[in-house]
Amino acid sequence: MLPDRENLARLILASIKAPISWRGLIRLMKVERKDRQEFEKLLENLVSEGRLVKVRGNKYALSSRIRLIPGRLWYKDYQKYGWVTPEVEGQPDIYISAHKLKGALRGDRVLVKIERKGRKGYKPEGSIVRVIQRATHKITGLYKPQGNHGWVVPLDAGELPRLFIPPDKKGDARDGIYVIADIIKYPSSSRPPEGAVREVLGYPEEPGIDVEVIIRKYAIPYQFPEEVVEEAAALPSEVGEEEIAGRRDFRHLPTITIDGERAQDFDDAVSMEKLPNGNYRLGVHIADVTQYVKEGSPIDREAFRRGTSIYFPDKSIPMLPRHLSSGICSLNPLVDRLTLSVMMEFDPQGNRVGYSFQPSVITSKERMTYSVVKRLLEDKDRSLRQRYTHLLESLQLMEELCHLLLERKHRRGGLDFDIPEPDIIVDQRGEMTGIIKTRQSIAHRIIEEFMIAANETVASHLFSNSPISLYRVHDEPDPEKIAEFGMFISRFGYHLPSSLSPPPVQSLQDIVRKVKGKPEESIVVYSLLRSLKLAHYAEKNGGHYGLAIPIYTQFTSPIRRYPDLVVHRLLKNLLQRSEGEVEKEGYSPHKLGEIARQSSERERAALEAERELIEWKKVKFMSHRIGEEYSAFVKEIDRRGIYLELEEYFVDGFLPISALRDDRYYYDKSHYRLKGERTGKVLQLGDHIRVIVARADRERRLIEFSLP
Repeated sequence: MLPDRENLARLILASIKAPISWRGLIRLMKVERKDRQEFEKLLENLVSEGRLVKVRGNKYALSSRIRLIPGRLWYKDYQKYGWVTPEVEGQPDIYISAHKLKGALRGDRVLVKIERKGRKGYKPEGSIVRVIQRATHKITGLYKPQGNHGWVVPLDAGELPRLFIPPDKKGDARDGIYVIADIIKYPSSSRPPEGAVREVLGYPEEPGIDVEVIIRKYAIPYQFPEEVVEEAAALPSEVGEEEIAGRRDFRHLPTITIDGERAQDFDDAVSMEKLPNGNYRLGVHIADVTQYVKEGSPIDREAFRRGTSIYFPDKSIPMLPRHLSSGICSLNPLVDRLTLSVMMEFDPQGNRVGYSFQPSVITSKERMTYSVVKRLLEDKDRSLRQRYTHLLESLQLMEELCHLLLERKHRRGGLDFDIPEPDIIVDQRGEMTGIIKTRQSIAHRIIEEFMIAANETVASHLFSNSPISLYRVHDEPDPEKIAEFGMFISRFGYHLPSSLSPPPVQSLQDIVRKVKGKPEESIVVYSLLRSLKLAHYAEKNGGHYGLAIPIYTQFTSPIRRYPDLVVHRLLKNLLQRSEGEVEKEGYSPHKLGEIARQSSERERAALEAERELIEWKKVKFMSHRIGEEYSAFVKEIDRRGIYLELEEYFVDGFLPISALRDDRYYYDKSHYRLKGERTGKVLQLGDHIRVIVARADRERRLIEFSLP
């Protein structure tokens, strides 16, 4: 009898010293005839994972022994170059020139052979040997006929090659219509990919087509399987007394939710009390989704597949069926809800001096919004203060503690960005009427700092008391990228400590503080963001560089993030064990690794989808304003021209240098400005100018300006 899959995989990998045939492996591992089919499947899985590779003579070899590195391919333009991010932590990205991509596409898992080691300031260079796993199976884009055949032009021409469509594979596609096409032959070094049109979506002007196209492009699951719908429908709509039994009753606390105006699912609620000793007792009450979503159930499997909820301006795609996400799990006002509460005590300096975790029941007293809390605390709105007299003391205590937590964050050096977000205003007919800039208020700060406090408390408790957990990790930045950032900001007179690599996060926060309110603030902050790595999920703790927190997880949004749901299960299992209850079968490190990878990938896809749709809507909005004149200010400059932001709408666009007709301008790189050769006129960051909307290119999602 074969050992279990993981142990057998370890035995195989440990036994292979040199390339070996199938029959050689059978003899080496002493596999009985009845087990050979299962053994062969495991071998193919190891090949598909990139841990084994087939070489000449149909033999198996360890990828690591023949110096092949598994990783994911990324690029901005497939016709130029790409880079592979190795799966082994600590290895640098590998540069891949366009002619060595070997038909691999963006996001594919690949095996790479190193051809030149990295020199100082340069990535190692390599070539792709084989695609392990395809990330792209279909392409969404515009259909363009050519003769008796056609092409599908991807939404982002640089991300994927054009897809050749034979005459008999175009279906009902017409010129200029959005389609989804399956890839039936992947590209090689000498030919493009070939495909077949699967679905016709609609023309660019049709209402709602932007959302439909983005959903298809990012392979976002938007319909729940029937078994998930049936399971959700069988769940209760109200909390029963039998479910409350054994839980801590916090229904007497002045608990509230604070969310955006359009929010429909409420994961978290907060309560605040001032203790007789002068300390603050903060309650962070999180929806107990584990009560209704059991591990391995159809709802759980679908939540794992989705990874996260996605929020578009005029549509949301929840991770859980709406019966749960905005129903029985959501902390709606004035109804009983089951929660997992983190009760934390802070001293007057903002230090956490105690905590406990309680399976609980709460009743949210009010559904508050960020704008209302801002008007209460920042604007001191009299009429609102009269309306919410019963909550005012609690809200003021929250504000006090929030400022203490922010001071502690600044002392430890955590990065604190105040990056504006676009808010698309839609009328009752669903038509866009404006795009405005929103910034964080004290209301946003309260929720953000309280959630960080709860997440850190849960993370440190699991780290100290459990052999396994799921962490939110933000790795230190690459020294090369930070060095480039340091050179860039030196143009504006800012400097990083040269002796430390990477620099302490405190020094980066000092730069953010110094540029606050300056013309160069936007370009410096965005340049810093591009220099940092993306946060991700991991089964091993790696700390959170940006927050300057050594142990961190995410726990506070189990309705809309799958990792948070997993962390709830881990914490509840630990609590049950400490109370002497029978411990449930937990997650293995291998399973947590799978969850971390899947969740990180789905999070990245969701963020890209949300960002791309916003840009699409901006272009659509401005396409109806061609020829109109606006005031704008300079955000960024390069040798091609000027990047501007309109003052009336939160919309960016590009003014090409060729549009500056009063002189011949050249790019002064050292001072980050354009300067006229004849007049000496200077255009620099922060300058205000009048522009006309000249073009709104929907395919490239680019807005171009001209001068009046």
